[in-house]
Amino acid sequence: MLIDRPQVYAMVQQYIWSEICKLDSPAVNIVLDELMRTAVDGPFGSRRSEIITDTVGTLSSINVRGRILSKLRKVSHHIGHRSQFTKSVQVIGKTTLKPTPTLVDNPHWNEIAALTRLALVSTSQCKQAVQVQLFVPEIVHLVTLISSTGAVGIRLSVHGIVMNMLQTLTVGRSGDTPSPEIRILLDECASPETLRFFGLVQSATTGEYANFDPSNERMFISYQESLTQLLARILEGIAGSKGKSYLWIPLRGAE
Repeated sequence: MLIDRPQVYAMVQQYIWSEICKLDSPAVNIVLDELMRTAVDGPFGSRRSEIITDTVGTLSSINVRGRILSKLRKVSHHIGHRSQFTKSVQVIGKTTLKPTPTLVDNPHWNEIAALTRLALVSTSQCKQAVQVQLFVPEIVHLVTLISSTGAVGIRLSVHGIVMNMLQTLTVGRSGDTPSPEIRILLDECASPETLRFFGLVQSATTGEYANFDPSNERMFISYQESLTQLLARILEGIAGSKGKSYLWIPLRGAE
């Protein structure tokens, strides 16, 4: 109805979706699963997809964020050699069933793209630092898999998820002074050099973003290493120490 009758969009958001988000988790999960399916049918960036994305933002909760991230992980679980030049992408999960030269060429790429967009919207609604901390290892893991991949909208979504996480941790700690390291990381993630780690460049004149793709494999690997080092620093900054950040590592290995 929202897609076919946009004139009722605001009313439905206010009187229907705002009430659905108050239901018990099992009921919300049923609705969310259907919304995710509809978003995947997209295509990405279409009016249909954006309406669904906005609706998921209305439903956003800790349960919704966890369910979207879990679904995204199952689709793009692990990537072996991500080189876009000479190696085949090996993704354990759905994408390993039909390996392709790049992740974008995989039959499940549209699903990954749609869920990434939903993850961006769901994380932007989070205002409590403790809720973000629950998903830090999940987010960092997924960023390493799908950064610098696809159209500019996907790359901006991946970068935005990281920015949302850091911004919430900066302003969402009740009674605590935000860690100086988190503030430094937030500023660093917005810098032109760090944008390149996410496969992005921003025009100095128009402010518009465009894809940045290294000209050779050596540069590609170098930027991937820089992104990994940045994410490791983010883990350490959020945990408070390098030792505490190691506690998250078994969570990834156990899956």
